[in-house]
Amino acid sequence: MITLYRAAASSLADDIQAAFQDLVLAHAVMSDGDMADLPDGTTLPAVRDGRYVYHTEAGLRAYLDALTTEVIQGREMQGDACFIDPDHPGVCALPL
Repeated sequence: MITLYRAAASSLADDIQAAFQDLVLAHAVMSDGDMADLPDGTTLPAVRDGRYVYHTEAGLRAYLDALTTEVIQGREMQGDACFIDPDHPGVCALPL
């Protein structure tokens, strides 16, 4: 699960949260008081994705760019397609 740790007033955190919502990604949002499971020295905003934590602006933007590319490419490869045979218009045939 992706977790965004944020302060209440943060335009970068707003951008990250909006990107997660635009990509329709499951994620949790924690307020700045809920940082117990982050490594010492982590600044807000921060994102935990599995065992990795991103918290610098450059690191967060690079992570978000890579994640967006991965999600979009994955969804493009999972597209549904079928071909309709004019002789059998109610049957969807998978491409050969």
